[in-house]
Amino acid sequence: MSFLRTILAAGLTISASAAAAQTAGPNDGRLLASNCMQCHATNGQPRPGFSSLAGKSASEITGEMLEMARMTPGKEPEKDLMAVHARAYTRAEIDLIAKYLASK
Repeated sequence: MSFLRTILAAGLTISASAAAAQTAGPNDGRLLASNCMQCHATNGQPRPGFSSLAGKSASEITGEMLEMARMTPGKEPEKDLMAVHARAYTRAEIDLIAKYLASK
């Protein structure tokens, strides 16, 4: 019986740790969004050929990233790079990125 209690206690500890790790703080999107800033810039002046994210809402950014993630590579070659980036994130990470970028 004590072996079962040890297993149960270990499982509860792991579950509690995972839940705590998923709690988002106000700047959690900052690190993830740093990848976006390589092309879209931090001051609203993107590199030539890239759109500005300045003034966009979190829902606009989320929508655009989800749209890019659904794209078929090669259909619009100018968007392939963004499609690959968007696919690399989970929905939760996209939400964090969008909230962070919209707050700037």
